[in-house]
Amino acid sequence: RDHFRQRIPRAEVEVIRDFVRSVLPAGAEVEACGSYRRGAADCGDADLLICAPECMTDDLCGSVVAKLNDLGLITEQLRSVRGKVSTNWQGAVRLASTGRPELAEYQWHRRMDIKVYPLSQRAFAELYFGSGERFNRAIRLHATRRGYALSDKGIRKVTRGRAENGQMVHVWEGPMEQDPTGQDWATEDSIFGFLGLPFFPPELRGDDISTAQLGELAESWAETEAGERGEGSGGGNPVVEARRRSQSLTE
Repeated sequence: RDHFRQRIPRAEVEVIRDFVRSVLPAGAEVEACGSYRRGAADCGDADLLICAPECMTDDLCGSVVAKLNDLGLITEQLRSVRGKVSTNWQGAVRLASTGRPELAEYQWHRRMDIKVYPLSQRAFAELYFGSGERFNRAIRLHATRRGYALSDKGIRKVTRGRAENGQMVHVWEGPMEQDPTGQDWATEDSIFGFLGLPFFPPELRGDDISTAQLGELAESWAETEAGERGEGSGGGNPVVEARRRSQSLTE
């Protein structure tokens, strides 16, 4: 278990990602998420997101894991959860165990998570698995305050009420929202715009921003947009301003 306490260099995450990519069928794509996607120099595990057309996702995770196991990459299988349209697999891998001379230097056992989603949900999965925990909580609560529920699979209108035990629950849920830009949620930009927010690149989605600051950011962005249309004074980059205010609160 000491192996798992060691941080994984960014370059090694890329080698693991590329190894997994080599066994994917045509039409499937893989990218590294988690702290890697936020630009970290090292990571706690190799967090991989595989996306493919929905017609391919039914047993894609199982077939990929089987191929990786046959090639010697997988050293331990810890957990596998299969949902209606997505699958999550967790285990341990060791590049040197594949017997390939070019990978002999990678002697550590590493934690690897594989998440499989249909391409139609890719942007939502990227947002969830590529953002810090606090940023995730903040943007989901921001969505809730606008009358929506945001998840790793999409966004929908909801009505919330208090249950008998006093907890707030969804008493009504609408269907998944369609992308008003007509781009079918092809990128995360559409999600941010739908929520009245400027786009936050992954490296700015850390744990130093609150829901209140996101609310201020939405207002600031609206003012900037109005300014660019000649309806107000405008201003600087609202993302940069939000980060500056966030840092000033923690200093």
